[in-house]
Amino acid sequence: MDFTAAHDRRRLIEGLIKRIAARLPAMATVSLDGLHTYAIEIYRRRRPMTISYVLHLLAWMLGTIESWAVLHALGFDVPWSTALVVESLGMAGRSAGFAVPGALVIQETGFVLAAVAMGLPESAGLALSLIKRVREVSTGLIGLALWHHSGRARA
Repeated sequence: MDFTAAHDRRRLIEGLIKRIAARLPAMATVSLDGLHTYAIEIYRRRRPMTISYVLHLLAWMLGTIESWAVLHALGFDVPWSTALVVESLGMAGRSAGFAVPGALVIQETGFVLAAVAMGLPESAGLALSLIKRVREVSTGLIGLALWHHSGRARA
């Protein structure tokens, strides 16, 4: 990549972010100088980036195993590849709804559409999504309880 073009893009993006920050008073104290340089520094650290990639891939595969197990428990005999596609499309839908807190309804819609695309009924996608929600809420509640009992929670 041409250094000059990359430098110009960096300046353009940082300038755009600074203009947006100027319109939002809460961001006025945030310094964005060197953001690009810092991001490049992170990417140059190959070992931590590789470990991060592998752990992310492992987490995604665990999500696929979860989807496969849930669909089997619901009586849908699907191959691993179908579970991977449903998981991928469902989570892509959730990611697209990042602006909605908890991606409420967005995640459910993504899993329903993914299930239908793979030839499963809408109910399978909805049930899968709701079971994933129960796991997420349960994990969150356990974390809150542990935090509370640790004595670090403040009133």
